[in-house]
Amino acid sequence: MNLALPLWLFSEPLPPIQNKDKEYDPILLGPVKAIPSNFTCWDSITIPGPKTLQEFIDYFKTTFNIELALVSCGKCCIFNMYSSDKNIETKKKSLI
Repeated sequence: MNLALPLWLFSEPLPPIQNKDKEYDPILLGPVKAIPSNFTCWDSITIPGPKTLQEFIDYFKTTFNIELALVSCGKCCIFNMYSSDKNIETKKKSLI
């Protein structure tokens, strides 16, 4: 309601956008798999922890049969599979 205008509007929020698998994504230049299938911004995956980064990567490999290329938190990149050998030491550190 806007008290500055003599106008009343009613609206209903749209349902959240569902992310789906893609054979080819032009932005990522490859296939994209949505985990879980048709997830939205309201969904989450609970992972028992604490885990090291290597255990976190292995969890996704065994549970969902995928290989993680990037792990980020907000604007910070925690793991990038294309990085140098610094990842070996980083994988031993605990995430939580």
